[in-house]
Amino acid sequence: MARSDNSVEVNPGGKLGRDAPVPEMQRPKGILLDLGNTLLAELRFDPFAGTDRLLALSGSLERHDAGKIHDFINQLYRDVKREHEISQLEWPTALIQKVVYEIFGIRSTLNSKELEREFWAASSRTCLEPGVKEALDTVAHRGIPMGILSNSAFSGETLLTGLEKHGISGYFEFLISSSDYGIRKPHPALFLVGASKLGLPAESIWFIGNSLHHDIEGAMGVGMGAVWYNREGDPRYGEGPWLESNDWYRFPALLKEHL
Repeated sequence: MARSDNSVEVNPGGKLGRDAPVPEMQRPKGILLDLGNTLLAELRFDPFAGTDRLLALSGSLERHDAGKIHDFINQLYRDVKREHEISQLEWPTALIQKVVYEIFGIRSTLNSKELEREFWAASSRTCLEPGVKEALDTVAHRGIPMGILSNSAFSGETLLTGLEKHGISGYFEFLISSSDYGIRKPHPALFLVGASKLGLPAESIWFIGNSLHHDIEGAMGVGMGAVWYNREGDPRYGEGPWLESNDWYRFPALLKEHL
């Protein structure tokens, strides 16, 4: 795929408001999408179930105080979440597991990738958002390339197993996880990585996501068009010509209006 010049004027703060530059919605030549609660509904995340699975696989479930490990992980996740929202830096699950294993003296024959996949499989439950496959069919039929840009402590390789499970991995050119790059949305650099992988200038890309802060503000900050997937029917705020839909079944008509 031919590469284009992706130099854009970035709004580093990623904030919507009267002083923020707001791009006009153009015909999309490529589309980037958020993953959790945009493409896949997140039904459950239970890190304790993931930890129990890893302890069982290591043969350590009977030899360690699972409750004590759970309490430590719970506090660690709270600390990490607070800090990464401020810094926009990501702390991967593999590093969290390394910290926990070394502190508690847990040994495993599995490598870090295998541990992460087992933890994810035990701790996460997802399903397709209603209407998402029909919407992806419409985009693919029109020949518009798509990629995924997700804030996640799990690697893109692990998240891809979820797409494969639900039968939608083939729609996407790539899946970018913040875990693999060390930075989180709404940091502009992660959006520019996505634009580079599509081989398109940011202004010709639409970004679709459920978070006004992480997705919409971040995308518009680098000049992308933005579609807010407002699945919860939250009130709109800020200035800017972004599109909005609370239903994937409506997206094909929304797309058609701008082609």
